[in-house]
Amino acid sequence: MKFENFARSFAERTGFTIADSKKICNECIAVFIDTLMSGEEIRLNGFGSFVVIHKEPREIHLFGKPQMSKDKKVIKFSASNALLARLNGFVDDGDEDGGDE
Repeated sequence: MKFENFARSFAERTGFTIADSKKICNECIAVFIDTLMSGEEIRLNGFGSFVVIHKEPREIHLFGKPQMSKDKKVIKFSASNALLARLNGFVDDGDEDGGDE
């Protein structure tokens, strides 16, 4: 789903205007980015968690030649048990309590 569709869906669900929904979505994304940039983990009950992890350099092979990759930070997402259960059809879609992490 693209951002425009996401904002429209948010507007339909909340009753906000599309313009306001875009502002709210942009601010949520900004909070996510700022939080992850600070090194803090994000945990959303019933959805999952996001954490920044550091990847050490490792040997890679490009075009048959060994090289060392650069160290980097990556974002790891772990889905909650509640989300996984819904994705796999173990929970009725009407269950909105969020479930466990």
